[in-house]
Amino acid sequence: MLILHQISKLMGNKLPPILYLQADNCWRENKNRYVLGFCELLVHQRIFNEVHLSFLPVGHTHEDVDAAFSRIAETLRRNDAETMPRLKEMLPNVKDIEAIYDIRSWITSSLNDIRKHTKPLHYKFIRDLATHNVKMQYKAFQDSEWKTEHGIIQLISGKPNLPKGIPKVINPLFEKIDINKIKSRIPQWQCLFTDQIEHTEQKWWGGFLGHLEKIRDSLPYRRTKVLSKAKWILPLLPKQQLKRQGPSVDQDIPAELRRLLENEREECFVQVQPKQQKKTSKGNRKESEGIM
Repeated sequence: MLILHQISKLMGNKLPPILYLQADNCWRENKNRYVLGFCELLVHQRIFNEVHLSFLPVGHTHEDVDAAFSRIAETLRRNDAETMPRLKEMLPNVKDIEAIYDIRSWITSSLNDIRKHTKPLHYKFIRDLATHNVKMQYKAFQDSEWKTEHGIIQLISGKPNLPKGIPKVINPLFEKIDINKIKSRIPQWQCLFTDQIEHTEQKWWGGFLGHLEKIRDSLPYRRTKVLSKAKWILPLLPKQQLKRQGPSVDQDIPAELRRLLENEREECFVQVQPKQQKKTSKGNRKESEGIM
């Protein structure tokens, strides 16, 4: 939502009518009812008229954004990032995430149950022009026909049961971070840092780990440094104008890409045939009998 808020500022407090999302085909992080329900919520709240969520086929794990990650990896191969500020200097358009909200707990009571949702590769959430309710459409592949299903968000007396209030901020978890162990090893790593005179990197790590300790151990400090900076962005996003606009139309697939898709989904049939017995001639049979 932070990215959407920044885009709306660049567009003069507007957002495009359709949001296209591409995500890893993993049910734990992305293909679950919480992500699908939040996509539908964006349409209910008129942030977008449509939200499209697409996943790559199994075995095709390289998404468009992976190209950006490869550039980052190439930059880090040629440059050392010994502190977080140095790392952020190397990355384009970096923004700090001040807080993470518990969307799952906030939206759960508003969601219907959903089954067999891990197979389709494309989902679309659109507003019904007649009822103004949001419906979910899905299809297995890009060239398949859309199938329509009721929305994931519950309807009570014909009205959507939207989540109320603001989700809670998730407290940082330190169970898997041994701060004391890291602090004890920083002097051993000093020889690896660039600044061997003023020890800039070593001092930064000492201050950073001390900051984490205070967040872990002091509630007033955590409130000041984390909770007070949290800002729920959803109400700040601009809304779409209510217009009788038809749904988007899928683009035709280029012939070459269609051929590749057909080859990818080509069904294979395994055939098992009885083994043919070799016929022996009379001469060979007599010869073999004579040997015996």
